[in-house]
Amino acid sequence: MPLFWICCGVVLGVSVAPWWPDAHPPLLIALGAGAGLVAVITGNKLGDLGLSGRLTLIGAGFAVGLVLVVTMPMGPLLRGPVAMRGVVTGVSSGTSADIEISGWAGPGEDWVAASGRVRARFPERSPALGASIVLRGDARALDSPTLPGAPDPVRSASRAGIRTLLRVDHFEVLGGAVGGRHPSDVTGVLRAVAVGDRTAVDEQTWARLRRTGTAHLLAISGFHVGIIALLVGGVARVISRFVGLFRHVGLPSGWTWMAAVGAGVLYAAAAGAPVSAQRAVCCLAWVGIARTHGRSTEPLTLLGIAAVAILIVDPSAGAGASMQLSFGAVVGIARITPWILRWVPPDVAFPLRWSINGVSVTVAATLGTLPAAAWWFQDVAPLSPLANLIAMPVMAIVVIPCANLAVWGPELLAEPAAFLGTLGLQILFRLLDPLAIEPWHPAVGPAGAVLLIAPMVWPNRPRLLLPFVLCALGVREVATVDRITFLDVGQGDAALVELASGERILVDGGPPGTQVLAWLRRRGIRRLDVVAITHGDADHVGGALPVLGSLQIDSLWMGDPAGMQDAVAIAEARQIDVVAMTPPFAGGSKNDRSLMFAFAGALFTGDIGREAESELSSSLVTFPVLKVPHHGSRSSSSEALLDATQPQLAIIGVGRRNLYRHPHHTVIRRYQQQGIEVFRSDLHGTVEVSLWPEVLVVRTFRAGQGWSAAREFLRPFGPEPEHADGEDGQQDGDALGIRKRFAEDRLQEEPSG
Repeated sequence: MPLFWICCGVVLGVSVAPWWPDAHPPLLIALGAGAGLVAVITGNKLGDLGLSGRLTLIGAGFAVGLVLVVTMPMGPLLRGPVAMRGVVTGVSSGTSADIEISGWAGPGEDWVAASGRVRARFPERSPALGASIVLRGDARALDSPTLPGAPDPVRSASRAGIRTLLRVDHFEVLGGAVGGRHPSDVTGVLRAVAVGDRTAVDEQTWARLRRTGTAHLLAISGFHVGIIALLVGGVARVISRFVGLFRHVGLPSGWTWMAAVGAGVLYAAAAGAPVSAQRAVCCLAWVGIARTHGRSTEPLTLLGIAAVAILIVDPSAGAGASMQLSFGAVVGIARITPWILRWVPPDVAFPLRWSINGVSVTVAATLGTLPAAAWWFQDVAPLSPLANLIAMPVMAIVVIPCANLAVWGPELLAEPAAFLGTLGLQILFRLLDPLAIEPWHPAVGPAGAVLLIAPMVWPNRPRLLLPFVLCALGVREVATVDRITFLDVGQGDAALVELASGERILVDGGPPGTQVLAWLRRRGIRRLDVVAITHGDADHVGGALPVLGSLQIDSLWMGDPAGMQDAVAIAEARQIDVVAMTPPFAGGSKNDRSLMFAFAGALFTGDIGREAESELSSSLVTFPVLKVPHHGSRSSSSEALLDATQPQLAIIGVGRRNLYRHPHHTVIRRYQQQGIEVFRSDLHGTVEVSLWPEVLVVRTFRAGQGWSAAREFLRPFGPEPEHADGEDGQQDGDALGIRKRFAEDRLQEEPSG
C-alpha cells in the first residue's frame, strides 16, 4: 500500500498545480526530499503505515506531481493561419486532441522547428493517439467562455503546457486512419465497441443508453479490454494444454498472460487509446508481470500506478471527464462493493448471489462516478444498476466478440458475426426500453465534487459521510442583496437576476446549448419565477430552451413571436404561464422590437438600435447598470440612450473574436467619454453585480483566472423610481414592455416558496 499513497500524492500534485503559486523545480524537489526525511525521522515503516506515514508519502508524491507539471515544456503561442506537423499525443476527446508538434509555418513562410503541445479542434472525430499528422488552420490563444463552477479548459491545458488552440481546416494523417471493416449495423454500435468510432451511432440509440445509464458500454473501457484479453487468454490456455500433450514441446512460461496483454494493447490502440483503455492496459500489464513471477497484486496500487503512468504521458488527462469517470468507477467498485456485500448473508443461493453481486458492483461504480458525473454532466439514471445487470452479460457474451469479429476477423465470419451482434443489440434494446426513464440531475461545482469523494475514502462510516453529501448537494448560496450575474455565453446575452426578496429571473438564455442550464443547476437553482426573452434571435433564446424544458418555471415573458415558436411550444407542454407583451417600439427590424426589462436597477435592452433608442429615450429614467444594446454594435448605444439612462456600469455580452467585430470601437469610446465603466464578456468573462444602496460591487470570472477581487462603484444619485409607467402607475404593456413596477406586481401575485 505505500506505493498507493505515493500515487495519490502524485495525482493530487498534478491536480492542484495550475493553482499552485509560482514554484521552481529545485524547491519542489527539496520539498519531496524533506518529506522523505520526515518519514525516516518519524520511524514509520513501509509495512505498517500510520496516519503520519501516509501523509508523508502523500506529501512526497505531491511534490513529484508538482515537478511533473512545472517541468513540462510550454508549447508555442501562435496566432492566425498556420500549418503544423506533429504526433497526436495525450488523450483524444471527441473532436479535440493534443498535438506534440515538431514544426510550424505561417502562410508562405519556411518551416520553423518547434516543440511542445497545442490543442487542435477538428471538423469531425479527431485522429487516433500516436498518429503522425500534418494540419492547417487558424491558431489563437487557448481561451473559452466558461461559466463559474464549470470545468476550466484553460487550467486543464496548462498542466500539459498548452497555450494555443488550432481550429483545423484541413489535415492529413500520415500512414492512414483506423482500419477495419464497417459492419452492416444500422445502430453503429458494433464499430463503436470494436474501434471506438461512434460517429455512426444514431441519436435514438444514444438517448436510450443515456436514460438507462448504459452509455458507458460504447466507450472503450476496462470492461471491453478485459473481455478481449479474457477471450484471447482463454484461447491461449487451450493451445497450451493441447501443446502440452506432446513431449519435448513447450511454450514459454507465462505466455498466456503475454498473449492476453498483447491483445488488450492492440485492441486499445485500434480504438484510439482512450483513458479508460489506457488504465485497463496498464493494470493488465502489471498483473501479467506479477502473475508471471508468482506475485500477488493490490487493486488500488494497480490503479494508482496506472494513473501516474497516464499523467506522465499527459498531465492534463486528470482534469478530463474521461479519466475522472473511469478511475472513479474502479475506485468505487474497490472501496464500496465490499461494504455492500458484507450485508449479504453467506448462505444465499448462487443465482441470487450473482444478481446481488452484479447490482452491488453497478451501484458502487455509479457512486464512484457520481462526483465527476454531477460536475460534468448532471445526469444519473435511477435504474442504472438493473439496466447494467442486463446489458453487461449481453455485451460480454455476444456484442463485443461479434463486433470484433465483424471488424477485424476473417472475411468469412464477418457477416455472420455482424448479424449475431445486431440481433443481440435488438434483444438488448427491447429489454432496456422499459428502464429508460427520466434521469436524476445531481449538480455540484468542483468543491462539491471533492466532498462527494468522501464515500470512497470512508465507505464504512455512513453517518460520518452524510454531512459531506448534504453539503455537496444541499447547501446553496442565497442572495441577501439584489444581484445580477451577466453570464459569459460567447456571442449572446444571458443574465440571472436574484432579488433580495428571493425571486429569480433569467433574462435571455444565450446561444443554443446547455451551459446556462448546467450553471443554474450547479448553483442549486431548480426553480425560476420568470424566464424573460427580449426577442427571438438564437443568441438570446437558444440557451433558454433547455432551461424551459428542465427547470420549474412560473412564467415565460415574451414579445415579438418571431423565433419564439419552440419556446412557446415547450412552455405550453409544461404548463408554464406564457405572458405575451407588446414591444415598446413597434416598427423597425426584429431587433428594434426587442422587449426591454428593468430589474434591480438594471436596464436590459435586447438588440434595439438607434431608431428605437431615439423613440424611447424620452420615457426612460436613470439606471445604474445598463446591458449594452445589440452587443455594442455601432448601430446602437446612441447618445440619447446614454443621456437618458446615465448608467455607471455598462455590460456587453460579446463573443471572443466574433465575426461581427462587436463591440465597435466608436461605441466603446462613447461610453468612456461619459465616464461609464465598461465590462465585456470577451475580456472580463462573467460579470456579477451586487447592488447595495450606496455602492455597486462588481466581480468578474474568467477561465484560467477564476474570480477577480471585488471592485466598488459609488452610487451618488438618489433612490431609483418605483416605476415609469405614467401618473397612475398602471402598466399598459406598450411603453417599455416590462418596467420595474410591472415586474414587482407580477412577482407579488404568487410569492415564491
